[in-house]
Amino acid sequence: MATRFWNSEIYVMNANGTGLTRLTTSLSIDSEPAWGANGKIAFSSTRDGNFEIYSMNGDGTGVTRLTNSPGRIHLA
Repeated sequence: MATRFWNSEIYVMNANGTGLTRLTTSLSIDSEPAWGANGKIAFSSTRDGNFEIYSMNGDGTGVTRLTNSPGRIHLA
C-alpha cells in the first residue's frame, strides 16, 4: 500500500523495487492488502462509504466486495 497524492492506493512491485504497478484507482481509502494462497489480494476500502473487505486478482482486475456492514467496525 502506498499513499501518493494524498490518496491511499494499492501497488505491487518486484522484490528489487522495479516495476511499480498501481492496482487500485479510487478516491477512497484502499489499504491493508494481503495476498491469498489463490493468488488473489484481499484489502479494505471505503469505496462504498465505510470500510468493507474486497478481493481482487493479482493484476488489480475483478474487484469483488466481500462484506456488507452498515457502518464502521470498531475492534476493541
